[in-house]
Amino acid sequence: MVLNKLINICITIIILFIIFSSFANIPILMAIGVIAIVVLCMYKFNLKNKTFLIIFILISLLTKLLCFVLIETPLESDFKTLYDISQDLLDGKLNQSSNTYLKEYPYQAPYVIYQSLLLKICNNLNFLKIVNIFICVLIDLLIYLIAKRISSEKSARTISLLYVLFTFPTIYITVITNQFISTLLMLLGILVLFNTKLENRKVLKYICCGILIGLSNLMRPEAVITVIAILCYIIKNMIINKEIKKNIVIIVSFLLTYIIITTGTMGILKQINLIPKDSREDLLWKFVCGLNYESKGRWNSEDLNLIYNNDLTYEERTQLEKELIAQRLDELPNHIYTFKDKIKIYWSNFEYVWSFNYLNTQGNYEAYNKLVYIFNSYDTILWFFVLIMAVISVIRKQDQKSLLNIILIGTFIIYLFIEVQGRYSFYPQILLFIISSSGIEACTDKIKKGTLKNG
Repeated sequence: MVLNKLINICITIIILFIIFSSFANIPILMAIGVIAIVVLCMYKFNLKNKTFLIIFILISLLTKLLCFVLIETPLESDFKTLYDISQDLLDGKLNQSSNTYLKEYPYQAPYVIYQSLLLKICNNLNFLKIVNIFICVLIDLLIYLIAKRISSEKSARTISLLYVLFTFPTIYITVITNQFISTLLMLLGILVLFNTKLENRKVLKYICCGILIGLSNLMRPEAVITVIAILCYIIKNMIINKEIKKNIVIIVSFLLTYIIITTGTMGILKQINLIPKDSREDLLWKFVCGLNYESKGRWNSEDLNLIYNNDLTYEERTQLEKELIAQRLDELPNHIYTFKDKIKIYWSNFEYVWSFNYLNTQGNYEAYNKLVYIFNSYDTILWFFVLIMAVISVIRKQDQKSLLNIILIGTFIIYLFIEVQGRYSFYPQILLFIISSSGIEACTDKIKKGTLKNG
């Protein structure tokens, strides 16, 4: 029996090699081949959990280590600024430019502290990249564990392995970004919510979730949508179960924990002067960029010069931003097509530029364009498959999946109005991969029923 399965796998691989050798668009065919092989292997071979996990972790680790060795991404943009501030903090004193940056962007301070603590262990840029590699391996593992809560074992294995072979997040590990640690903590929070062993201790479960999501927000302030989604999820269950008192206690426990972690930490950092006491976050800037129809909602130097380079006070800047937002909202009916561009940029624009831009800097444009073409063609097909499976997943009713759906709905709506970049979708892309595992299960169940019926 096993021998027959092995023969079938071998002939499939041989046929795929023939196809790859005979047709022009290798990346697209490779993506189709990877999807076919992964699905076939996960459903044909009944690997024990321990065996699968060893193979899975090895593939995840080796692909990321390969990118670490081969791709020489330098520090640039905000990543370099945050690294320099971490080095200043390591030396025990923040210079003027660091203080100025943290005054404008105080929310970056917790991540700077985290990065500085890592540098205290080993003051080397490559060490930070290696830490990120292991964080991303844990993220891959969490995708499998969460997917297993909303679909079958085999579907969870399939989608988690496909994510490991999705090149954008794998290549992205060469960039020193706060998205990795933030996403890890967010997924841990979701996993805690999905933990059935804590079902009889819901208050404790939501307190633990509040701690993890609060810490995630400190690393990167993107948890608000997830927090609102969790509140909607609790209210939905309250309406269904009619346990009002119990759910109010859960809501208060969760929110209080989250607020103490986030607001409390930022208050302490101000008290110890790590964040300037007169610092105030510019909450409107993202909307100014996001509603710029000329830049299709992306960061742009025109808005930056208008808002930040005119020596305006905080109050004057806020007033100007409000006027710009109001003006652009009035013009929105004439620019509704911009939403289509923003959706594509945010959800399906794989920004390899962050990892490969050094090739452009070196004047190696041909290599850059070729690499981007290959990886983009491959990832586009894989992403298309995931989105189709996510659509199919709608037919399967699953309570826990509704939380992920609410997060994605909130994310979709808010990013129609605020600044978009392809790399910002790192976390919601993961949620779509997880949801698509339910779609894969729906398809395989349909195939099995059809086979049994015909048999």
